[in-house]
Amino acid sequence: YGAGIRITNEGSDYASNFAVTREVATATRFYHTFCGFEPASGVTPAGTVARTYNAVASGARQLHTYLPNLLGNGDAVTRWRASASLLGVGAPAIPRLAVYLPREHWPGHRALLDHSYEMTRAARRLADLDLVNHNSVADGILRQYGTLIVPDSEPIMVDDTVQAWVRDGGRLLVESKSAPADLVAPRRAGAAPAH
Repeated sequence: YGAGIRITNEGSDYASNFAVTREVATATRFYHTFCGFEPASGVTPAGTVARTYNAVASGARQLHTYLPNLLGNGDAVTRWRASASLLGVGAPAIPRLAVYLPREHWPGHRALLDHSYEMTRAARRLADLDLVNHNSVADGILRQYGTLIVPDSEPIMVDDTVQAWVRDGGRLLVESKSAPADLVAPRRAGAAPAH
């Protein structure tokens, strides 16, 4: 049909925007369509740049804004002009890392939804990644990735598909509440060993 998806849920914080938009960007790239991002509220001048970066890095084809967010503040205009040259249609590199969003367990479990997005924001501080769910996994999206992170949850709907992917060489990292992971805290003082 040639239709795409525009989602209205961005604010000023890059990590939060990434967490709520990357699943759509991942899916539209995988299913050969396109996406656009729109803010759900006012956006700060720094948020204007964060939104521009998120759209470009995610491969979004559209970046909608409201005039007061951009033209209502001279600092926003200056910052947007400085980042506007980054805008362009292109295909970002597909990350080798994906995080599974266990949407099948979110109804009635707000804490799991919040934790899934918290894990996504923490992992994004370390590496670029995509967000996948049971539908895209069942449709074969894991062939694009080397590593999948699964937040602690009940068994996921695509366990068999994920296990087959692991047998074919995929790396699966499953969080366990008995050993909570703080993805961004240093483990020891000093420089990291060279590899």
